[in-house]
Amino acid sequence: LPDTALSQRLIKEGRLLDTSSDINQTTLMNFVPTRPIEDIAREYVDGFWALYDPQKFLDRTFRCYQILGQANYPKKEKKIKKPFDWQVVKAGLIVLWSQGVVRSTRWTFWPYLFWMVRHNSGGLLSYLTICSQIEHFLEYRQLVKDGIEEQLAAYLAHERDLQAQQAEQEQTVAAIAS
Repeated sequence: LPDTALSQRLIKEGRLLDTSSDINQTTLMNFVPTRPIEDIAREYVDGFWALYDPQKFLDRTFRCYQILGQANYPKKEKKIKKPFDWQVVKAGLIVLWSQGVVRSTRWTFWPYLFWMVRHNSGGLLSYLTICSQIEHFLEYRQLVKDGIEEQLAAYLAHERDLQAQQAEQEQTVAAIAS
């Protein structure tokens, strides 16, 4: 973040690489770290990959809804009935198909779903909505991985070029001096 103590220190130490504000989860850091950037990038990608692993995401979601199912909630007022929405049905079928048939999560998806029907039916639609979010995160985690790995390769190539230029300059200076 610009104009923070950290950014001022990085500028003072000559470690700030870029001051543009288009940094996000798919970009490398904009400063020279004290640890090897390859290690940091790999740990970040591995962490992001594990965070949005379909099975782990499903397990976390289920544990959350188990806890919510035990809570006491005030009675809700009757809502006005909404018109039937085919898009909601389509989205639900996509979740049932992808997580209940296609993916390896199928072995836990169905027992979790049946538990929800039996013990927390009021949270069932919300549970399925959260389960559907993994569809986005699976695609996004691949974008993060690809983006970071591509930028890391470019950064490392640039660093190699700089080191080669520096070595060449040192050889030239040494040759002139002798």
